[in-house]
Amino acid sequence: MTVPLVPYVADPDFILYVGDALEVLRELPDESVHSCVTSPPYADARDDVAAVPLDSFAAWFAPILVELLRVVSPHGSLMLNLGRRFRDGEEHPYLLDTLQRARSLGWRWLDTIVWNKTNGNGRGGPYLHDRHEYVWWLGASVGAYRGYDEARQPYAPSTIPRMGRAPRAKQKGGKPTPSKPPHPLGARPSSVFTSSTGKERGNPHPTPMAEALATRLVLLSCPRGATVLDPFMGSGTTALIARKHNRRSIGIELSEEYAKLAADRLSQQSMFAEATA
Repeated sequence: MTVPLVPYVADPDFILYVGDALEVLRELPDESVHSCVTSPPYADARDDVAAVPLDSFAAWFAPILVELLRVVSPHGSLMLNLGRRFRDGEEHPYLLDTLQRARSLGWRWLDTIVWNKTNGNGRGGPYLHDRHEYVWWLGASVGAYRGYDEARQPYAPSTIPRMGRAPRAKQKGGKPTPSKPPHPLGARPSSVFTSSTGKERGNPHPTPMAEALATRLVLLSCPRGATVLDPFMGSGTTALIARKHNRRSIGIELSEEYAKLAADRLSQQSMFAEATA
């Protein structure tokens, strides 16, 4: 007999489960979320306390990838943030191993976001200062939702005068294709995202997702009113950003201590929103 899945928190726009990510995911309905934004803690853990050895990470993560592909909508995405690791004088390939495993299971590799961390650990890395991480943008299909408009940035001053002035390369028929005029909301988001790691004061979680990064990933992958999932919720940053930008969210967290932390942060945000409404 299957034990019913009982939420730790069940608000109108936020549901949080305490438990193993894979076990909880198996209980969620098909196509029940629009996107997944997450950073598995095992990839971000300190080298000496990593819960999953790097050599077996891709195999460990594979069944989770299967379940995530099942629970996202046909136009859904997985924004997967993983930190780099070095072993025996070279960069470990677990990032690429995980990406290849995801593709073999049916995920489509839509793009790669390079997170340029302005306050990254300058001592990290055996050769160069390790100041960047990757986010694999994976889609259930190549027709995945792309939330460009909410993440657009102002054009550089030198860009607008050039737009629409020179024709593009000629088509087969010999006629030039005019350049597109500037978008009224700004430039399409870049594949390089620059921000600080953004650990807020007083948050005891050792590796919280930066709010600026979570904002970029949620806006790009999940439309307003839809649901974003974080199977490694940690201190609840993904859910905080989802609520702030009118999205619903589902979180899964193995540690009850961190689940309580996430619930408390969401409660404070809700109280603040009510007080300022």
